[in-house]
Amino acid sequence: MVEAGKAIKANILLIDYEETHRSIYTSFLRYAGYTVTAAPDGIEGLSLFRKGSYDLVLCALEMPYLSGVDVARAISSFCLEKGRKVPFIMIASRSREITQEEMKKTGIDTVFFKPLRLDRLSESISGLIHSR
Repeated sequence: MVEAGKAIKANILLIDYEETHRSIYTSFLRYAGYTVTAAPDGIEGLSLFRKGSYDLVLCALEMPYLSGVDVARAISSFCLEKGRKVPFIMIASRSREITQEEMKKTGIDTVFFKPLRLDRLSESISGLIHSR
């Protein structure tokens, strides 16, 4: 498990339509030392991303209005215009497969399937932030 205060201080944008998931992930990430901003859907998430400065995006795949793939595509395009890359982690259920080609086209760095192992999520976040 993650030790409090051991994470690189980083700003994470969390986008998930399920309030319970947002609450659990937010609490876990804050305990790990990250600053977290949470959005309940892709529309609000994109708005927050465009206004803020984030080191990583953690986004659910299945959401109303905009899917996680739509969000990833929009963030990737926005980042390309700004000349930067922000790591993007997708959280999906096992009912939806994401191909390597789709990941590459949309700027998704990695996919985690539910149920999440929070220790592995933390390792992935740390690795992606370190590699920037």
